[in-house]
Amino acid sequence: MQAQLTKEAKSSEFGMGISVSDAASNDLEWVRWAQNSDSGAFEMLYRAHIDRVYGLCLRMTAEAEDYEQDAFIQAWN
Repeated sequence: MQAQLTKEAKSSEFGMGISVSDAASNDLEWVRWAQNSDSGAFEMLYRAHIDRVYGLCLRMTAEAEDYEQDAFIQAWN
């Protein structure tokens, strides 16, 4: 299942693959795998959410890139 989900997630980068409604359920799977040190699953979470995290950080401070990185480092740890 993990290989299939990763394949689908990668194909969605090109406009194919998983739908928006499937993304939330995929997030839950990616979180479970990332909690077990699966760096590929964490990368999928990162790619799926980096724009929103960056936007939030940018609205909060001029140092958005530093805070965006810190947010994902904390999530990984």
